[in-house]
Amino acid sequence: ARHKAWRVKGQMQYIAEKVKFGTSEKELASIFANAAKELLKARKLLLREISDLPGFLVNEKDKVTTSGKDRGTKEKDDSKEENGAPRAKL
Repeated sequence: ARHKAWRVKGQMQYIAEKVKFGTSEKELASIFANAAKELLKARKLLLREISDLPGFLVNEKDKVTTSGKDRGTKEKDDSKEENGAPRAKL
């Protein structure tokens, strides 16, 4: 959140200190729109509406996964024992 605030502060500071009189409304509006976009994204991150955590790539040989917990493991067959023998039905 501090980083986003720092970035938006920099954009507002740029407008206040560097933008020359007569700068087009379109250019100013673009800077304000970018600052607003960053603030709204920061809000969503804080409220955990979105996440900016990096994802992961899945190797072609791995099955499709959403959590990554099953990466690199074979699907477990509950009908067999660890040694591959059929499980006894009780």
